[in-house]
Amino acid sequence: MSGPGSGLAIAILLAMICMVIGPALVLGLVGYAVARGRARKNGAGGTLALTLGGVVVGVLIGGAAVLLTFFESVFDPVVVFEVPPNFDKPEIFLLEDPSASLEFEWGTFGLRGSAPVPASGVVRVRTMGKLDHGPYTVELSTGQHNWGMASFPSPPGIPGPSVRCFSFREWTPGDTTCERRGEELVAHLRQLEGLGE
Repeated sequence: MSGPGSGLAIAILLAMICMVIGPALVLGLVGYAVARGRARKNGAGGTLALTLGGVVVGVLIGGAAVLLTFFESVFDPVVVFEVPPNFDKPEIFLLEDPSASLEFEWGTFGLRGSAPVPASGVVRVRTMGKLDHGPYTVELSTGQHNWGMASFPSPPGIPGPSVRCFSFREWTPGDTTCERRGEELVAHLRQLEGLGE
C-alpha cells in the first residue's frame, strides 16, 4: 500500500483493531479474575467459560464502537424514489409543499423511506420529516444512486422553505443539472409538471 492516503488508512485500520482487541482483552481478564476468585472461595470451576464470555462481550462492544465510529453512515436514512417505467429525467426535484397529500413512507426502524415519482420528476411532499435532521442517502427504485445534490431557498412562486434537486447522471462541463435558480427554476418546474400531467 502506498500513496498519500496510505498512512491514514493504516492508522485507521490499527485504531479499529485496537478498539476491538482492547475491550476483549480487558473483559477477558476480568472474566478470568472473577473465575479465579470464585474457584478460591468455593471451588467453583468455569474459568475458561467466564474468560471466553468476557472476550466475546468485549469483541461485541469493540465491534459496535468501530461501527458507530467509522461506519455511522449505515444508520443514515435511505430515501428511495419509486420511478415509473422508462424514467429518463436527469434530475428529481423535491419540494416541501404544505398543500401536498404525499408523505414519505418509512419502513422498519424508520431507516428506509420511499416516495413515488411522477413522470415530471417533481415530487411534492407535505413535510421533509427526517430529511431535515441529518445526512441521508438517495437512490432510485432501479438501484441507481444520485451523483449530486443541491439544496437552495425556494424562489417566489414555489411553496415551502427550500427546493432539493438530486442529479442522476454524471456531471459534464456545461451541464446545468440542478443549477437553475430563481425565475428560471420556476419556469423549468412548471414546464416539467405540465409535461408530466
